[in-house]
Amino acid sequence: MLKSIFLFALLVGFATGQEPPPFGTVIEQWNLPMSGSYAGAGITWVRDSGKFFLVDQGYTGCVQVWRVDPTDPTRRLVCERWQTPAIPDDSTLVAWSIAWDPDSGCYWISAVVHTGCYLLRYVWNGDLWVWPGGPGDSWYVGGRYNGGALQLLYTAGMEKSTRDGRFYASPVATSPSPLNYVVMFDPYTKTNHGRVAHGDQTSERGCALVPWDSSYILTCGWNRSTFCKRDSTGLLLDSVHAPVSRGPADWSLHVPQTIRPDDTVCAFCINSNRHNTLQRVSLGMLWGQLGSTVGVDEKRPTAHSRPPTATVCRGSLVLPRALEPWTPWTLVSITGRKVMDLQPGDNDIRHIAPGVYFLREEGSRGQGSQGSSVRKVVIQR
Repeated sequence: MLKSIFLFALLVGFATGQEPPPFGTVIEQWNLPMSGSYAGAGITWVRDSGKFFLVDQGYTGCVQVWRVDPTDPTRRLVCERWQTPAIPDDSTLVAWSIAWDPDSGCYWISAVVHTGCYLLRYVWNGDLWVWPGGPGDSWYVGGRYNGGALQLLYTAGMEKSTRDGRFYASPVATSPSPLNYVVMFDPYTKTNHGRVAHGDQTSERGCALVPWDSSYILTCGWNRSTFCKRDSTGLLLDSVHAPVSRGPADWSLHVPQTIRPDDTVCAFCINSNRHNTLQRVSLGMLWGQLGSTVGVDEKRPTAHSRPPTATVCRGSLVLPRALEPWTPWTLVSITGRKVMDLQPGDNDIRHIAPGVYFLREEGSRGQGSQGSSVRKVVIQR
């Protein structure tokens, strides 16, 4: 992990002299007065509002969703207007995870009932958040008596990726295998896109993504009290003990309205413990170390200094055609070795091995020079 960070810093010429707190360091924490002890379950971030939204499993009443201001969580904890869904066999309904979809302006939650688990879509009706109840508003993803679409008995820690548009979720219990993994899917088309993050731990619950880097999948283990960081292939990069014993339930990336390169990248973790402890946790990196500086306050770049946005899709790396003026770009490995030349439009990368690569402006060696420009991309199969 340290080697990859060093190589990346070398390529982009990142040097600030500031070190972030190590991965998993709890910077701040608060105890939240939710519906009762052990009510904390899921968390999602809505950047447009600057708020987190927390699922309350409803131990002393109905399922609730709370709005939390990260600048003052205990004083600015507001109960949202939320309608409990009326679905078959809901006498034992437990809401678990929640994910905001900024593209559609709606939430998806997981609802656990006696027979299994549903994913439900919530929309705003002008007065409160409701489940419309149409065929496209729910998806049975797993249960006690059959595997379901995703083979998820319970769905925890859910988040939508801004990079590939897929949803990622971490199951609490699975069928047929109890091995830990993160599942990828599209609830709108009800499509299973496979699994990543295979491992030997069971019942990891939380799932968070770092889309600016395009290669970090974060999970947290409730039964083993751990924070884990993986790349997009599931390779475990770091794992540390979480300070709240048998507590971490879910976490979500905090994306400030104003991002500065020297700021620490953090996630907020909600714990399923007696006090519903909310924690701000360091991810062990600075915003300036990530592969994309979208939204980072910085000086206006000179011509050709900002790398183009690249999209990896179905064996092609796509560069915008409307780049004026066009400067040749190359794809390089993490060691700086040139892999191939790139052109505007589709670039066939089916022959390229999966892994982490960089876009580099031709003529720039990317070894810390002021004129170097690099963007990180991840090629998967």
